[in-house]
Amino acid sequence: MHVYETARPSHTPPRDHSVELADGRQLAYAEWGPADGEPVVFFYGTPGSRLMCPDERATEEAGVRLITFDRAGYGRSDIAPQQIGWAAFVPDVVELLDHLRLDRVPLVGWSGGGPHALALAILEPDRVLSVGLASSGIVPQRVRDEVQVLIDEIAEDPIGRRDLARQRCQWLIDDPGELARLTERYVPEATAAVGLLEMMQESMRDAGRAGIEGYVNDYVTSWCIDFDLDL
Repeated sequence: MHVYETARPSHTPPRDHSVELADGRQLAYAEWGPADGEPVVFFYGTPGSRLMCPDERATEEAGVRLITFDRAGYGRSDIAPQQIGWAAFVPDVVELLDHLRLDRVPLVGWSGGGPHALALAILEPDRVLSVGLASSGIVPQRVRDEVQVLIDEIAEDPIGRRDLARQRCQWLIDDPGELARLTERYVPEATAAVGLLEMMQESMRDAGRAGIEGYVNDYVTSWCIDFDLDL
């Protein structure tokens, strides 16, 4: 009797799970690399999902157990009502670490995930060994004038003018062509060998599978709220 092993589809995590949080919401998370490897929590950019592992081969070779998770409202994680502000998502991560029985872990924040990683390190320092940031920053770069006008308007009332942010984020589920153009613009040719372009595209497609509310939360937080952990 022969047992044939089916290859894992490209850009899908070896281990894909979800956990029920204390408030009843589901939080989806994935693990890449060896199950007994050194745990590292990775914070994807905006928008994105747990399906983002920048380099699977490097993760395996480094012996890293890379943990990724869908922030609230992305992918398979339930939305948390009005979960905006850098501090708002931190309890979700702490619950995930408790579920995984991880005491202190290194963090890596990529692009829009960087401030989220910093927020966790600042508010829960006993759970963090180190923080590494890649292509990330707290202060947004200059944007087109019309976008700056929109950002300024939302910043005056992030909750009341949430619909303006929602209109800006709608492309994620309405315009696959924009998704392709955006990723191709920002992924350099040097990363083609590790499949980063395809990985980013799949991660972003999955980010909007249940809607755009997670992206809207990130948009409002990243562009319209100062890095103030009292918010």
